[in-house]
Amino acid sequence: MKSNLVELFDKVFSKFEDAGAFEMRDLIEEIRPNLKIESEDVKRDLIISYMHDRLRPLVNKKNYFSGSKGHYVAFDNLSVKELEDIIKRRKEDIEKRQSSLLRFKKRKAEIDGQLTFVIDGATLTGYQESKRDVI
Repeated sequence: MKSNLVELFDKVFSKFEDAGAFEMRDLIEEIRPNLKIESEDVKRDLIISYMHDRLRPLVNKKNYFSGSKGHYVAFDNLSVKELEDIIKRRKEDIEKRQSSLLRFKKRKAEIDGQLTFVIDGATLTGYQESKRDVI
């Protein structure tokens, strides 16, 4: 896409990164006023992409699914090959999410139990996170 989105992101993100957490809406609002899109075709493509992302779940709710990019078929009319392709894509999505889950579990294990105190036979386990200034 011919725009200055990546440059604006690089310029703005360090402010959000320093906070350690942020709302995507705030990042968008910081970038949007200075965003320049060079062509009408790109603007049209953005609108189409937005609509596609919003319409896909609505179409799926009506039991139509995509066996190939942009082509939707009623669930009852899907071929075995199309069903296999959908199942394969769903498995890949699950594997990607499992990879993220493993990263989260690893991080939790790193911080879990960093400080342990035994007070009158009761165990108190916890950790202290560094405080960061919020923008």
